[in-house]
Formats: sequence, structure tokens, C-alpha cells
Amino acid sequence: ADRAVALFNEFTQKEIASGKYPPYKATGMAYVRFAKEEKELFKLLYMENSAAIQARNQASWDLAVEAIEKNMGYSRKDAELMHAEMWVVVHGLATMLATEYMDWDFETASLIITDVFQGIKTRFPKE
Repeated sequence: ADRAVALFNEFTQKEIASGKYPPYKATGMAYVRFAKEEKELFKLLYMENSAAIQARNQASWDLAVEAIEKNMGYSRKDAELMHAEMWVVVHGLATMLATEYMDWDFETASLIITDVFQGIKTRFPKE
């Protein structure tokens, strides 16, 4: 599992470094790309339930929520809810790709993530 985590981290670093997407979106796109290109590793890391997976995911969750608070000026409560709503979409997309339930290309996945992000963003007032 450690090698799979390292590979996922490489996917994330490459996606952020490419500059194609803002950092928050790049992490979601890396997750989707990893699910599509490394289906079995994605299933191992993100579709099983274990204490190790939960601990790793909590650390990642906290970083994302803190980034939303800092970069978007949202309260902790709003940042938590916004990330939860985005996570449902990103994880759903990734799971559909990993299980081959759907076979969207990355442009379609990107469009879906952007549309949902923009829609969610309109309902959160900045404090």
C-alpha cells in the first residue's frame, strides 16, 4: 500500500505542477486520473475500509478544508461542507472510472468538477 500511496502522490504532484488547473481542482483531477489509469490501486486505496485508509484520508481532508478556508475566506463550517459536497462528486467520478461504470475522458471530468464547484460556490457567503 505504501508504494501505491507514493504513486498517487506522484500523480497529484504532477497534476499540480502542470499548472493546467488551480491547486484544489488539480488534486481532484489527479484523483480521477489515478482512478482511471491505476484502477486496481485506486480500489485498494480508496474503496476499502480500514483504519489506515481512514487516517490517511483524514489528513488529506484536513489539508483540503484548510486550503478552502485560507484561499476562499470561508468559515471552517462552510469549508467542511463545501469540501464534502465536492468530495461526493470527485469520488463518485473516480469510482465510476475505476469500476468502468462510465468511461468519461478527462475533459468531461474536468467540466463536471468545474460546474459543480461553481454551483456550490454560489451558496457560500464569505465571512
